[in-house]
Amino acid sequence: MVLATTKLTSWQNFALALWNPCQKKTMDRRCKTKTKVNNAAAKSTKQTSGVDAGAERGKRLDRSDFGQVMAPLMCNSQEDPIYRMCLQLPGMPIVTAHLIFQINQFLCQFISFIPKEALGEINNKHSFTLFNTSIVKKALQERETPQLLQDKMMSTLATTVKYAQNYAQCQEGILYAMRTFQNVAQYLEQFCDH
Repeated sequence: MVLATTKLTSWQNFALALWNPCQKKTMDRRCKTKTKVNNAAAKSTKQTSGVDAGAERGKRLDRSDFGQVMAPLMCNSQEDPIYRMCLQLPGMPIVTAHLIFQINQFLCQFISFIPKEALGEINNKHSFTLFNTSIVKKALQERETPQLLQDKMMSTLATTVKYAQNYAQCQEGILYAMRTFQNVAQYLEQFCDH
């Protein structure tokens, strides 16, 4: 698979800037689609539950339960707003749309394991859903290729894994990501080369 390195490199820089808590950047508040993006993110966030559900009730699920909790969440793509938006992109294969849905589901659940001090603006599942929804919305507006959208989402996943790899509580989730998204290692290698 050949990656669009010039766009991907700038995309990685953007993702890094969002993750760096010392260089927080504000989202463009003048975006015409902000309301639609927020609504889709809120709907998608309401539909997800699992790993961080225990944290919402005051206790965290054991990280060994990560795979068991994720299994049902990875299947329910048909009603997900991100999945449906992906299918609106011309030439989008169902397999790629489902992969993007799965990446979003994983990231929204995995973020609860990353220590707050390691996070920047994207620090909860709603903000991850909002961020991922804006990526898909931009792809629709600019008529990007399905491959470029997949590359952006995989880069977001690789960035998250890279920042989480030094935390013991994240290891089970990272192993899950490496098993579920086999190409993430390739994106991590490219990410580390820059």
